[in-house]
Amino acid sequence: MHSATMPSRRVPRPVPSPAPSGNITRALKARPVWVDVPTDDGGETRTAGFALAWTRDAVEVQVLWRKDYYVAATEFWVGASRVQRRVIEPQWLGRPVA
Repeated sequence: MHSATMPSRRVPRPVPSPAPSGNITRALKARPVWVDVPTDDGGETRTAGFALAWTRDAVEVQVLWRKDYYVAATEFWVGASRVQRRVIEPQWLGRPVA
Protein backbone atom coordinates (compact mmCIF):
# COMPACT_ATOMS: atom_id res chain seq x y z
CA MET A 1 0.00 0.00 0.00
CA HIS A 2 1.34 3.39 -0.97
CA SER A 3 0.43 6.39 1.15
CA ALA A 4 0.55 9.89 -0.22
CA THR A 5 2.67 12.32 1.72
CA MET A 6 1.98 16.00 1.99
CA PRO A 7 4.76 18.23 0.72
CA SER A 8 6.42 19.89 3.69
CA ARG A 9 6.21 23.65 3.72
CA ARG A 10 9.37 25.40 4.85
CA VAL A 11 8.90 27.51 7.95
CA PRO A 12 10.36 31.03 7.54
CA ARG A 13 13.09 31.92 10.00
CA PRO A 14 13.74 35.31 11.63
CA VAL A 15 16.56 37.40 10.20
CA PRO A 16 18.26 38.95 13.24
CA SER A 17 20.19 42.19 13.27
CA PRO A 18 23.81 41.95 14.42
CA ALA A 19 24.25 42.24 18.18
CA PRO A 20 25.16 45.83 19.02
CA SER A 21 28.29 46.90 20.80
CA GLY A 22 28.54 49.60 23.41
CA ASN A 23 26.08 50.43 26.17
CA ILE A 24 23.31 47.84 26.39
CA THR A 25 20.50 48.31 28.90
CA ARG A 26 19.19 45.01 30.29
CA ALA A 27 15.63 44.91 31.61
CA LEU A 28 15.10 43.81 35.21
CA LYS A 29 11.71 42.58 34.03
CA ALA A 30 11.00 41.84 30.36
CA ARG A 31 8.70 44.42 28.75
CA PRO A 32 5.83 43.36 26.48
CA VAL A 33 6.21 44.54 22.89
CA TRP A 34 4.95 44.03 19.33
CA VAL A 35 7.76 43.05 16.97
CA ASP A 36 7.85 43.25 13.18
CA VAL A 37 10.16 40.30 12.53
CA PRO A 38 11.92 40.22 9.14
CA THR A 39 12.02 36.68 7.75
CA ASP A 40 14.40 34.88 5.43
CA ASP A 41 11.68 34.47 2.79
CA GLY A 42 11.66 38.26 2.29
CA GLY A 43 8.52 38.79 4.34
CA GLU A 44 7.76 40.23 7.72
CA THR A 45 5.66 38.88 10.59
CA ARG A 46 4.17 40.96 13.42
CA THR A 47 4.11 39.02 16.65
CA ALA A 48 3.88 39.57 20.39
CA GLY A 49 7.13 39.33 22.29
CA PHE A 50 9.18 40.73 25.13
CA ALA A 51 12.04 43.23 25.12
CA LEU A 52 14.98 41.83 27.08
CA ALA A 53 17.61 44.50 26.36
CA TRP A 54 18.07 47.56 24.17
CA THR A 55 20.32 50.27 22.88
CA ARG A 56 19.39 53.46 21.07
CA ASP A 57 19.16 51.59 17.74
CA ALA A 58 18.41 47.93 18.55
CA VAL A 59 16.28 45.76 20.82
CA GLU A 60 16.87 42.19 21.93
CA VAL A 61 13.50 40.45 21.84
CA GLN A 62 12.11 37.07 22.79
CA VAL A 63 9.21 35.70 20.77
CA LEU A 64 7.50 32.36 20.37
CA TRP A 65 8.55 31.19 16.92
CA ARG A 66 7.44 28.15 15.00
CA LYS A 67 10.24 25.72 14.24
CA ASP A 68 9.77 22.67 12.02
CA TYR A 69 7.18 20.88 14.17
CA TYR A 70 7.09 22.82 17.44
CA VAL A 71 7.05 26.35 18.85
CA ALA A 72 9.95 27.62 20.94
CA ALA A 73 11.04 30.82 22.65
CA THR A 74 13.58 32.48 20.37
CA GLU A 75 15.79 35.47 21.20
CA PHE A 76 17.42 37.82 18.70
CA TRP A 77 18.20 41.48 18.02
CA VAL A 78 16.09 43.68 15.72
CA GLY A 79 16.20 47.35 14.80
CA ALA A 80 14.46 49.57 17.34
CA SER A 81 12.06 50.89 14.67
CA ARG A 82 10.59 47.35 14.42
CA VAL A 83 9.45 47.31 18.07
CA GLN A 84 6.43 48.93 19.74
CA ARG A 85 5.33 48.66 23.35
CA ARG A 86 2.17 46.72 24.09
CA VAL A 87 -0.02 46.52 27.16
CA ILE A 88 -1.05 43.29 28.82
CA GLU A 89 -4.31 43.89 30.65
CA PRO A 90 -5.06 41.92 33.81
CA GLN A 91 -7.21 38.92 32.94
CA TRP A 92 -9.86 39.90 35.47
CA LEU A 93 -10.36 43.33 33.89
CA GLY A 94 -13.98 43.83 32.85
CA ARG A 95 -15.31 40.76 34.63
CA PRO A 96 -18.05 41.28 37.19
CA VAL A 97 -16.94 41.07 40.80
CA ALA A 98 -18.50 38.07 42.55
